Amino acid sequence: CSSDLGNDNSQSLPVLNTDLSGNILQQIAAPVPTSGIAIDIQNNLIYLGGNFGSAAITPRNLTTLVPGNSFTPAVNFQEDMTFDGTYIWRISSQLVLEKIVPGSNSILSSFSLSGNIVTLGIAWDGSGLWISHGTNGGEVRKYNTDGTPTNQFFNVDSSFRPAGLAYDPVDNTLYIGTDNAIVHYSLTGGQLTGGFLLPGRGLVDGLEFEAAIPEPGSLALLTFGLIGLIITRRRTAALFGVS
Repeated sequence: CSSDLGNDNSQSLPVLNTDLSGNILQQIAAPVPTSGIAIDIQNNLIYLGGNFGSAAITPRNLTTLVPGNSFTPAVNFQEDMTFDGTYIWRISSQLVLEKIVPGSNSILSSFSLSGNIVTLGIAWDGSGLWISHGTNGGEVRKYNTDGTPTNQFFNVDSSFRPAGLAYDPVDNTLYIGTDNAIVHYSLTGGQLTGGFLLPGRGLVDGLEFEAAIPEPGSLALLTFGLIGLIITRRRTAALFGVS
C-alpha cells in the first residue's frame, strides 16, 4: 500500500507518495499549494485542489501523473475534496459544502453548514458525507447530500485536531488527518490501530482513498485505496493533503 500527501498552503513541500508506515516512495512537484484530493478510480484520475489563493482543481492521470486542464469553481478557503462516483464534493473552512461537475466550473449545489466551526475534511462513504470540525477533540459527523447533519457522529481524542478524512470501504472505518499524523477510527468513535506519524508535515487536511466506493443501494465492493494522505491497497498508490 502507499499514500500521497498534499502540501496544503506550503508550496515548498512536495506532494508525497508513501507506504502505510509513512516511508516516502515518490515525490511529486505541485505547481500550487494542494489542500484537497479526490479520486476517480474508474477514469484513473486524481484531482488536486488548491488552497487559499487558488481555488483551481487540476486532474492528473493516476498512472503517469500528467496534469490535465484545470478548472476553477468559485469558493473561499477550499479544503478537502471527495468523489462520489459522479461528482466532486468540496468543503471549505467557511462552512460551505459544494457539489461540483468534474472538469467544469459548474457548481450543482452549495450548502451552508450550521455551527461556529471550521470544516476541514470530507469523505464519501457510499451514502453520505463525513465532515470533520477542525478543533482539538473536534467532531466528525456524517451529513446527507442536501447538507443536513445526521445523528451519526463522534469526537476524536482531545489531543487530536481532525482534518482530512478518508473512508475505507473494506472495514467501514475512517482515516483522519491530524497534526503530523494519520489516525484510524471506527465510525462510532473508537480509535483503532493502523495510523502513522508524519513528522514535519503539519496538519493533514486533505485525505482520500484510492477507491471506488459503492453508490447507494449497491452491494458490490469495488477496488479501493487511500489517498490524500492516500493509502491504496489495489495498486499500492494513494494521495492526501497536508498543511
